[in-house]
Amino acid sequence: MDLPNIYSMAKKHSLTAISYMALESSNVFSICKDVELAIKWRNAKEKAIRKNLMMDAEREEILSFMEGEGIWYTPLKGIILKDMYPRIGMRQMADNDILYDKKYQKELLDFMTARHYEASEIGKGSHDVYHKAPIYNYELHTSLYSKGHDRSCQEYYRNVKQRLIKDEDNNFGYHFSDEDFYIYIITHSYKHYNGSGTGLRFLLDIYVFLEQKKEKLKWNYILVELDKLNIKEFEEKSRELSKKLFSEKNIS
Repeated sequence: MDLPNIYSMAKKHSLTAISYMALESSNVFSICKDVELAIKWRNAKEKAIRKNLMMDAEREEILSFMEGEGIWYTPLKGIILKDMYPRIGMRQMADNDILYDKKYQKELLDFMTARHYEASEIGKGSHDVYHKAPIYNYELHTSLYSKGHDRSCQEYYRNVKQRLIKDEDNNFGYHFSDEDFYIYIITHSYKHYNGSGTGLRFLLDIYVFLEQKKEKLKWNYILVELDKLNIKEFEEKSRELSKKLFSEKNIS
């Protein structure tokens, strides 16, 4: 195996942790002559696990503040997807995305800066960016799409709260239905695809999601909504490609 090339590709697509977890079940690393590469790869896996745990704990503090202040919120994307993967750390994340009530933008800014976050892009687009060393990155969304994004997505998610369902175990948390969550994943990925491109992790995400939810999803609804957004063909091709890449039926 060309391990340096595999590592390089895995790193490019944020798949270093999951690829190490797959390879460590074999004897690949025990016979690997490039000891430094094996150590670097293992460290990437351990870092991904540690980051997941630290980001989870910090996110609970942020959501606890929102609960205390009466701010409605919805965790997005990787926060939900990571728990669908078989092992912690498999789904690597650069940041956490949370949608919240724009009326409380100043309160969130004060709270985050009091926790020593550096704030940027505040009020300039659809999300505010917060960073704190060594690994904490949060994008707090006041909307899902704003000026400059696809017009269909802007209109579709203009009154996004109407598409959300109230959580049962808290006072101000909301979530998408499985169908609407999948539609949002597709719209978000299409935004990247249309801009600078997307990669293997997106295809893995939808494969993992569909493997867990496929028996429950209302596909008639999903396809109608995707048609409204003009991304029905993109979703279909992405779904088929994910199956061809990751389904065990295609492994000879």
